[in-house]
Amino acid sequence: MLFIKLPMHIYVASVLLGVVGAERIHRRAFWSPEPEKLSAWLDAEKFAQVIKIFNKYVQPATQVWGYEVNNHLGCPAPPRKTAAAERPSPDVGLDALSAHIGVENCATRPVPYCRFPPEEVRQLFRSTSDDELKRAVLNADAQLVQELENGQAPDPDAAKQWWVVDLYADWCPHCQAFAPTYLSTAVKLMEKHGELNVRFAAVDCEIHSEFCAARALHGFPTVLTIPPYGGAPETRTHDGEHFWDALSEIVGGPLAETLRQADASNGLGRGNDKCPSKRELGSSAPVDSIPLGVGWRKAEADFAPQDRLHDAARMVHYVLRNWVRPQSVGEAIFMPPWTKAKNDLPGFYAAAEIKAKKKHARANKKTKFKIPLQWEVPFQPYAFTYNTLIGLEQWLQALVKALPVSPDAQKSLEWLRDMLRERIEKAEQHGVGLCLVEWLQWLDSEWFDSFALGHPVENEPITCTTETCALWTTFHILSVNAPEGEHLDIMAGIVAFVEHFFRCAHCRAHFLHQYNNQKAYGSRNIKSADDLIKVLWRFHAAVSIRVQHENKCLADRQWPPVDFCPACWRARELSEKPWTAWEEVMKIYPFTIDWSHAEGQQVLPNDDVVLAFLK
Repeated sequence: MLFIKLPMHIYVASVLLGVVGAERIHRRAFWSPEPEKLSAWLDAEKFAQVIKIFNKYVQPATQVWGYEVNNHLGCPAPPRKTAAAERPSPDVGLDALSAHIGVENCATRPVPYCRFPPEEVRQLFRSTSDDELKRAVLNADAQLVQELENGQAPDPDAAKQWWVVDLYADWCPHCQAFAPTYLSTAVKLMEKHGELNVRFAAVDCEIHSEFCAARALHGFPTVLTIPPYGGAPETRTHDGEHFWDALSEIVGGPLAETLRQADASNGLGRGNDKCPSKRELGSSAPVDSIPLGVGWRKAEADFAPQDRLHDAARMVHYVLRNWVRPQSVGEAIFMPPWTKAKNDLPGFYAAAEIKAKKKHARANKKTKFKIPLQWEVPFQPYAFTYNTLIGLEQWLQALVKALPVSPDAQKSLEWLRDMLRERIEKAEQHGVGLCLVEWLQWLDSEWFDSFALGHPVENEPITCTTETCALWTTFHILSVNAPEGEHLDIMAGIVAFVEHFFRCAHCRAHFLHQYNNQKAYGSRNIKSADDLIKVLWRFHAAVSIRVQHENKCLADRQWPPVDFCPACWRARELSEKPWTAWEEVMKIYPFTIDWSHAEGQQVLPNDDVVLAFLK
């Protein structure tokens, strides 16, 4: 099929109607192997009846977002990224099925935490055999979880058991920190309390993203508790931080508390890569210098700025494809004053009013219809809400302004931003939303090729071993390259990205609380690009310190290491308060660890020297 560059408004309408784009799904392996379902949806007569071409009008049948198209089923799920291998016969049992899912996970996404038990966590359990660890926590996918809920798992005993399922993201540092606790608890219950009939499983949501999106998760890790089939309770969803509360509902409070205390004292996590031992980075540090900067890989000394830019640009492409997703909760479309909503968002207002009147009529109320205090848009796993589109536009604007890429790659980002702006305008006037599948088509468009092909996701990162590291690298590069006078726009784009697309719930909540409510680390007074650089540096340092604690170690991970910048730090006098990045973690965890022995707590930065180093 010949791809012709059409005027923007015709291109958008034609993509929606399946005129352009459906066949192009074959162009990249990202979309295979089920394009026929997407084509059928785009060509469906029902959908064509809803949207009239050329940006004229959207009928009220769209009901607030254009979600309830496709015979009122909403936006379709994107086709699988890769074809799934044939599942083993149910006769082989759960252990063999778990092994199969683990192999498939790592074939799809070869990263350290693609399956349980992860290698670096397995090494912590030297007294437990590999077979026991594999039985303790099974690898699961959407089908297996649904079979457990329906009493149809390929093991008759499974329907009689409680199941605890960890929904995690393999890149999430909190999920990685939680993994030893989860595995240890599963092993103890398997070895010593088998009569309780409690089993454990785990789903990598980075791979099984559709399943996790449909569960409307607020972040990672999330824990499901599935009761024995036919029992009164239904599957319950818990934030990962409430794991022990969830477990106590199954095994009882006293045993759950015993397991929690055992986990707190067992030292799991000490000595692994996330809790590195002291090591010298280089030989340039003076002998009498402050012993700060331990815990970094020696390779850090060899990285050039271009290496970090490589990782940042690759990460931008990666998050646009994999992290930019509809939010997992609904949102209120309108709040008073109604006149502003009516004037600014006429399409939304009219559709929402019709929807509210229908709801009032179905309720058979005798009272006169009144405008509701607010209209809720229910969560749709494959459709972006208006606020999410606004946040995405802010993020793209920050990338256009401050990501140092080639002119052609810059034009690709500008094109993507302009496409989104046009859709936002349609959303405000006519109620047309944006389906996830359309967003992914934009990323597959040849108009985005210059960026996509110049910074392919498949490239191996150079400086970072985790995606959170690459994301922070991106934030820092944006701050360092912020044009003078544009610093607030860059910060607004970063905050919007964290709010709408950063899927680590703990990280997101912490960042937004510190920024919006506490105005921490100088974020209240960002008056220049230099202020922006220092604020993000302090934010990152505070995050690193908190992660240190979660991994039960004192190794320092503050940046920059003294090896690279001896003048960046000075010894803290006893009369001086600890650095602001330390104050928070010392308040959160005042009794669980003796922070006075942590090296990072004993120093203070020389801000101007650090700023010069970062730039």
